[in-house]
Amino acid sequence: MTRGALLALLAACGGGGHAHPPDAPVDAGCTATFSGNFADSSSGPSDCPTLGAGSAATELDFTVASMQLESGLAIAIDLGSAPAVGAYSSETVSSWSATAMRDVKTGKCALNAGTDAAPQGAFQLSLSAFDPAGGVIHGTATVQEPVHAIQFAACGDDLTEVIDVAF
Repeated sequence: MTRGALLALLAACGGGGHAHPPDAPVDAGCTATFSGNFADSSSGPSDCPTLGAGSAATELDFTVASMQLESGLAIAIDLGSAPAVGAYSSETVSSWSATAMRDVKTGKCALNAGTDAAPQGAFQLSLSAFDPAGGVIHGTATVQEPVHAIQFAACGDDLTEVIDVAF
């Protein structure tokens, strides 16, 4: 495989919210840090946000990796009808969610936040670059997510998980 074909393949497959034109360098991805209920971190293209397809093209979607979670943390934030660079929060959007499951020795713990969750939790999002046509989405997000014990599981002393993502 030629070097150009390999770079094109890497840019097409691993970028998440970071699709690049053919002449742009491929970045290392995004980073996520978990703190509060448990500590963990991850870094790579899989932690980067993407825009939903079709009617969900204004929804920012993340699947943040964590060794502590069954299949990562799924975050979805509806940016509204005219998404742009700027600040968003759980107070300013119409719909958002963040969900995951965690296995512990005594059972399972659910991480659940969003407009349809109780308690709702919170998030802050700052988009510093947003060009969906060019595939560029850069910024930071912080999610404060309640942790719920399922069937008497011992989920820990701190029942809030804080996730910081840089993308």
